[in-house]
Amino acid sequence: MNEELPHSDSRGHSFDEAGARNGDYREYPFPDNNNRGNTETFIDNLTGYPIINNPAAKSITVISADAQITGDLMTQGDLNMMGIIEGNVEIQGNMNMSGTITGNIVAGSATITGGKIEGDFFNSEGNVKIEEGAALQCNVAAGSLETSGSIVGDIEVQDGVVINATASVNGNITSRYITIKEGARINGNLKIGDF
Repeated sequence: MNEELPHSDSRGHSFDEAGARNGDYREYPFPDNNNRGNTETFIDNLTGYPIINNPAAKSITVISADAQITGDLMTQGDLNMMGIIEGNVEIQGNMNMSGTITGNIVAGSATITGGKIEGDFFNSEGNVKIEEGAALQCNVAAGSLETSGSIVGDIEVQDGVVINATASVNGNITSRYITIKEGARINGNLKIGDF
């Protein structure tokens, strides 16, 4: 397919053969190298830049470091959380956290780079990564777990658990397999294997 790209006039306005301009869109057959499903790429005739239209794309909710929320938070997208939430959190996407949550959490997956979580449970069907300096005081259920931080509560993982050298766990661990690095501290029972 040999389609002509938009043209520009002397003022930099782009237009196609039909004269469309000022935000009109024209579809061009850009390859979808990222396998984003029903993604379509358009050229904005005003700017000449490609626009990606992905109906399946998730939204990102950002809670800044100076924000405090009292009440429950639910989102179908991702959450970047640096502030304080006093309430339950339910996220269908990924949670990136360095703030404080006092409440129960359900997330698709999570990366906890710092901060503190206090609640009854933290449930995730996906991967959970807890970095050094992060502290969880709750039971954790996940698809897989890697921790370099502190967990006070029981851990139940469908796949594998990695306890890194800087990690401390005060609770029972149940998983298919476990890797414990030298220096890690664990106070609890281990139940490892297929059950």
